[in-house]
Amino acid sequence: MKKLPYVGVIVMVAATATAQAAETEYRLTVCGHAKSTTLETGPDLTVFSNEVWSIVVPPATPKVFENNTGHCLAYNRIMQGKVTDMG
Repeated sequence: MKKLPYVGVIVMVAATATAQAAETEYRLTVCGHAKSTTLETGPDLTVFSNEVWSIVVPPATPKVFENNTGHCLAYNRIMQGKVTDMG
């Protein structure tokens, strides 16, 4: 019989968590720099890589993103006018 109150609390918490879902506004200013390196170039094929470093500067909304850093590696290929990106 003691399990019944716990089930009620779990259902109440789960219902409260889903009821509070709403849109969140994001406002971020990101500073960074990138390095692009051409790996191959020709009339039908161009391949290059990118390396990007970034940081979110205050003020940010929501505040949890302030001073968040990023490091991304990407690969780009242009073959016969078709662009392929991976990062």
